[in-house]
Amino acid sequence: MDSSFCKILVAVADDKAFLKLIGRANFSQSVDFKKVMTGLIDKGFKSFYLDLTDCTTMDSTFLGVLARIVIRIAGTSEPAKATNKVVLLNPNKRIVDLIDSLGIMGLFNVSSDIPTQQEVNFKESPPTPVTKKELTETALQAHNTLIELNPSNLAKFKDVTKFLEEDLKNL
Repeated sequence: MDSSFCKILVAVADDKAFLKLIGRANFSQSVDFKKVMTGLIDKGFKSFYLDLTDCTTMDSTFLGVLARIVIRIAGTSEPAKATNKVVLLNPNKRIVDLIDSLGIMGLFNVSSDIPTQQEVNFKESPPTPVTKKELTETALQAHNTLIELNPSNLAKFKDVTKFLEEDLKNL
């Protein structure tokens, strides 16, 4: 498997959705991840468990997409009201440090207790073709979400969002 690729596995049981991310969760898989999560939300799922045991890294685009999803599920961008919707299972220190440094840790529950999953059957969500425009729009929205959730992120992502805005104009 390409080291820049993130495999997304999905399973459902009752009203819970389980996702396993294997590899590097980065911008290139953010659109597929968004589609998978949106599909599950549209089917009525409200509780999500993301098993990050085998996820080596997560970039800001992927994390911004995840944050936007939490906001959608919870119906609020207030972290205290958004918890219990998405549980991050076994994130490594690097991922936890990134989430914390962006000031959005309050959106997530972090746990090392993986729920019993004997009844669920994980299936790989195959990657779909993504246009450059779709990827750029997703990246821009993700970074704007991180800025909205924590205005101090503006300094971190000002150049990125400016570049993405310009790139979109030229597509």
